Amino acid sequence: MPRQKVGRGIYRDSRSGAWEVFVRVAGHPLLHRRLPASASRRDVEDARATWRRELRRTAPTPADPDALSLAARRYLASLVQDSAHAKEHQHHLAEWQAAVHDAPLASLTTALLQSVLASWASQGFAYYTLRHRRAALCALFDHAAIGVNPARATRLPVAKPNPEPRGLPMDVVLRILEALSEQGGVVRAGDHSRPKGARGGRNDVSKTRIRIHVMAHTGMRPSELKRYTPADRLHDGRQLVVRASKDCNNRVIALTPDAEYWLDQLEAEDAVGPFGNGAVQRAFRRALRKVGLAPDKASGAQSVPGTRPGRPRGRTGLIRPYDLRHSFLTAITIASGGTDAAQWIGGHKDPRTTQRYNLNAVSHVQRAAVDKVGALIAQAKVAAKLPAKVTRAATRRT
Repeated sequence: MPRQKVGRGIYRDSRSGAWEVFVRVAGHPLLHRRLPASASRRDVEDARATWRRELRRTAPTPADPDALSLAARRYLASLVQDSAHAKEHQHHLAEWQAAVHDAPLASLTTALLQSVLASWASQGFAYYTLRHRRAALCALFDHAAIGVNPARATRLPVAKPNPEPRGLPMDVVLRILEALSEQGGVVRAGDHSRPKGARGGRNDVSKTRIRIHVMAHTGMRPSELKRYTPADRLHDGRQLVVRASKDCNNRVIALTPDAEYWLDQLEAEDAVGPFGNGAVQRAFRRALRKVGLAPDKASGAQSVPGTRPGRPRGRTGLIRPYDLRHSFLTAITIASGGTDAAQWIGGHKDPRTTQRYNLNAVSHVQRAAVDKVGALIAQAKVAAKLPAKVTRAATRRT
């Protein structure tokens, strides 16, 4: 469920507008309350302050040595601190702690955990959110090693979605790329090398901007771009070896002139190597706001011009940097009239994954095929020496 942070311990559901309040006091389990959307922010803040005072007046509950919170603390301590994996599991385990009232691990049964998952599903949580929460609890039970893992016997109450690729029209992609800022990067402490008057980063040309252009003109995944090296360029830089990822083998793809240019910029600006996704997300959102494609804050809706009506928009409906890959592969499908080239360039192991791109490209592919068939029929009529009136009508339509 997408949330928007309003204040300390106060969040708002971007779909229904309902308020969610969290209160944490030492010695007490995490307090989670929901308030209706009609409540004002002042009322919500007053209610949170009241709940906080009440918890402070009451005696702390002695921690159960087998409680979920203590087991989660020991499990998180075993992970690499400040990693994305640890932060994600910490968030999901806190939700489980609030849902089961910090019960001991040994008392959690499969039926209880299944009912919690069903409750979250009824609240509108997406499939992948429920799957990640279930995975976090499974990892906790495996680390605790208390016997049978009841979380593994649960089943997700939401069917796995199979959305179509969220490809954008090429004119929309070019508008977004043009709106990307020239500034970027992160200024480290004591680094005074950025140009005078520059706000965004250390270089005139943003490394983040270059990386987004490379992904848009090659269809590479972010994980593939992070493994790119200049030695991967072949045949005077016109072809590229994309290293294996997601169980697919190494593949050689041809490059467009734009892709060659931005790969040259990638090497010239020393933007080769691992990078964080946060800078890419922030730069992309700024570009969306410039071209008027940012979501409506009130409803969370977002209009994507040129896309097919009824196109699934994912969990939040936002345009993502990953949609640039979908847009490039959709353009390859339209240009080639099939999915073979898109499957090879995209590195799809299962051809059924690439077949989904036909949903976005079907009208263009059919139009090109029908035009070719019309031209063949016109030539056949000329060869058969049909009346000129019919021949002229056929050639006029083509």
